[in-house]
Amino acid sequence: MTQPRTTAARILIVDDVAANRDLVATVVRHMGHQALEASDGLQALALVRSEQPDLVISDILMPTMDGLEFVSRIRADPALAATEVVFYTAHYREREAGNLAKICGVSQVLLKPCGPRDIIRVVRLALSRPAAPEPAQPPVLGRRATPLTAEQWSERLHVLESSNQRLAALTDLNLHMASERDARALLDTVCRGSRDLIGARYALLGVNGREAGDTLFASCGIDPERLQRLGWPRIEQGLPGEVRRQRTTRRIDNPGGDPVNIGLPAGYPAAHRLLIAPVASLAASYGWICLADKLGTDRFDEQDEHMLTMLAAQLGRIYESGMLYQTVQRDAERLQTEIRERRLAQQALHRSTVQLRALSRRVLETQEAERRRVAHELHDELGQSLTAIKI
Repeated sequence: MTQPRTTAARILIVDDVAANRDLVATVVRHMGHQALEASDGLQALALVRSEQPDLVISDILMPTMDGLEFVSRIRADPALAATEVVFYTAHYREREAGNLAKICGVSQVLLKPCGPRDIIRVVRLALSRPAAPEPAQPPVLGRRATPLTAEQWSERLHVLESSNQRLAALTDLNLHMASERDARALLDTVCRGSRDLIGARYALLGVNGREAGDTLFASCGIDPERLQRLGWPRIEQGLPGEVRRQRTTRRIDNPGGDPVNIGLPAGYPAAHRLLIAPVASLAASYGWICLADKLGTDRFDEQDEHMLTMLAAQLGRIYESGMLYQTVQRDAERLQTEIRERRLAQQALHRSTVQLRALSRRVLETQEAERRRVAHELHDELGQSLTAIKI
């Protein structure tokens, strides 16, 4: 049996999502190894050449250079070909990831989301291997000897890309939604997350504010300057307003794509297919999330509808909790203000009482002095009168 590695290893973590890199890097450092990080395959390839890590843990789908091209370049370089590589990808398509790993000569697959124990297990297994296996087939598209055709490869890459996008969005939402207290930041996070999670050309989110007549909006995928020029839609207007009132998610076809037909202002980007969900809690309906034009296909499906419905419902509960929290906070601040004002009033009353008592003493003293003066004068006059009578 191969013994676990006892010396520190250099491990390169490659992922375009910082939170994913941080998780693996933290566990790797806790194991006593050195962690290197890269956000895409191009950066990672440069680090592999300069640092020659003992192990690479790489995402598959990344910007600039994806994990497949990155690994193929490592395997094509005789000086780097023996580098041990682990794929780090979404759990949604474990079978496809396993097939790609075999083709690329990758021994292990670490599935997201994962915990520290999973990372430790995979790292130990990978570091205990004497050398990386030869790839079953070079990861070059279109060769007859490959198990997958170019079309099948492209389809699986698209599925993996969609899964990774959804995982990245879920990671971001899980990190921010539950703890976000600022309403605008919460809406921005959910709007961006829903678009990434489901894959839409653009997203709009609108809710009623905490004050009467106040509304809050967020957008993703629309030029901010264009929005500033055109203005926001009305919460209660058009199809989004109907969804809010009926509290039912809808998939809508809009032939021609004119945004005015669905209740958006003129000049907004065209929207041929829409998915709109109500932002609501059990007690109230606050607004809606609107996604326009599914990316990669011609329409939204039932899974998209189910996912957006759950996300909007979760937002409705969190938004309502935030409103209640702010109401309690305002009441507490008002109570503190009243207590402070009452304390100040009591202090002022005490000062007034002290001043009144002092004034009362002065009045009594003045009255007593005046009484004595009058009595003295009367005594003198009476004495003079008696003297005159005697005379």
